[in-house]
Amino acid sequence: MKEVKKNSNLIECPKCGERATITSTVVNMMTASFVCIILMIVFMFIPTANIILVPIMLILFMILFAVSIVSIFTGGGTIVCKHCNSKFKLNKEEYKIYKA
Repeated sequence: MKEVKKNSNLIECPKCGERATITSTVVNMMTASFVCIILMIVFMFIPTANIILVPIMLILFMILFAVSIVSIFTGGGTIVCKHCNSKFKLNKEEYKIYKA
């Protein structure tokens, strides 16, 4: 019999008890910073956009990357329930408890 793997991103919603997703703040910030890099590369090939948008994306990338480094030490996570449309922010200790 095959063993079913538990999806570690799905937990029980604290408000309604349905399935909710939990995401890390670090993962969200790193994803946003890499999206800025991809947009910066795309804007480099558009002649009128590269003058204005590439420096803006570079600054935004540096800010998001710095925030993601800081959130490694301080950040927690977010619980999002699609059933009751609620969001809960977690600190680092609460995030560790939910992920355990």
